[in-house]
Amino acid sequence: MEKSNDELCSENENFIQTKFGYCFYSLENPPFIYNLYIHPKYRGQGHSKWLLNLIIHEIREKGYTEEIHIQAEPKDNSISLTDLKKYYERMGLVVDE
Repeated sequence: MEKSNDELCSENENFIQTKFGYCFYSLENPPFIYNLYIHPKYRGQGHSKWLLNLIIHEIREKGYTEEIHIQAEPKDNSISLTDLKKYYERMGLVVDE
């Protein structure tokens, strides 16, 4: 489920940022997480999982109980697409290509 730039910039768009990285997500039905980025020096330390858990919690707090979708697009050749998909699926997310 690829979204155009116009679709990504909706009033349902949300953004979370820390010194470790950032991520966007939409609360539309179904919720969609995209553009996850962790700064290179902080990769492999659990920061992506932490950000994703914050977003998942926010989505669940809004009352959404169904599947949450996520964009699988490795940044800066940091991880293979196959491994990234497995990582997201282990977190219970539905990977959109």
